[in-house]
Amino acid sequence: MKSFFKSFFGITGKETNAFTVLFVVLVLVLAVPRLVALWSKPDELPVNDRQQLDSLLAILTTDIPANEPLLFGFNPNTISQDSLQLLGFDVRVAGRIVRYRQAGGRFYQPQDMLKIYGIDSQLVQQLLPFIETSGAKRPDTSENMIIASKVPASGSRGGLPNTTNRQPFDINRADTAMLQVVRGIGSVLSRRIVKYRSRLGGFVRPEQLYEVYHLDSAVIQKLLEISFIAADFEPQKLAVNRATASELAAHPYLSRQQARLIVAYRQQHGDFSSPADLRQVYGMDSLTLHNILPYLSWEPAK
Repeated sequence: MKSFFKSFFGITGKETNAFTVLFVVLVLVLAVPRLVALWSKPDELPVNDRQQLDSLLAILTTDIPANEPLLFGFNPNTISQDSLQLLGFDVRVAGRIVRYRQAGGRFYQPQDMLKIYGIDSQLVQQLLPFIETSGAKRPDTSENMIIASKVPASGSRGGLPNTTNRQPFDINRADTAMLQVVRGIGSVLSRRIVKYRSRLGGFVRPEQLYEVYHLDSAVIQKLLEISFIAADFEPQKLAVNRATASELAAHPYLSRQQARLIVAYRQQHGDFSSPADLRQVYGMDSLTLHNILPYLSWEPAK
């Protein structure tokens, strides 16, 4: 290279050396920024992932009113305290309703809710079309109490005990054998009921039995006649501030998308402290909230 510069430009050896050094420096000055930018360039998400993330961030920043009550059908004899608060009841009134039931009280018609001390009568009037109490029956002293009696021998006709002579049992403690006392429930359906109960974390409302796949409504009515949900039953809880998206999605009431949105919102805004916080998550409709709230706990992540 030196001989080329010397012969082409007609310069001395010292000048050739100086020119060569300047040339190399110039090349480095031009090349180094490009090399640094290339080496330090962060990995980019695929286009589809970037678009999904942008959409998710836009969704999560949507302003959703937090104080507006949700309206959904409910049974005052089974609804949880969290769901009562979602409907607009004050936390103290919601607690009174639950304690009233725990003490043995029942609501036989929607207007019965007005007897709760401190309840908002205007709110009750607004909720009347959504209140369902058809499952509650007033006690009738003229009816014979169901008592335990002898179970027919296994060789008796029909092969199944008569359900009308069975002592009522706790649906959340019943095993597959106990469930099979109901005509129409065999080994397959009894295992299916127990499996679904386990996935839920326990039954908190009688109507959840209608969610069991391929369980006939007539069979469910027979099962409800001889089973009950204990008033003090506490379902297995899912820690909403600690659970992963996979753990949340494993619950029957949450989809994979809803589980991912819950985790994403939690990572952006911090721990959930109440049902009102969960309402801020996009895609959490009133029915989903009503269903999932009894199964959530709110302890902080750390």
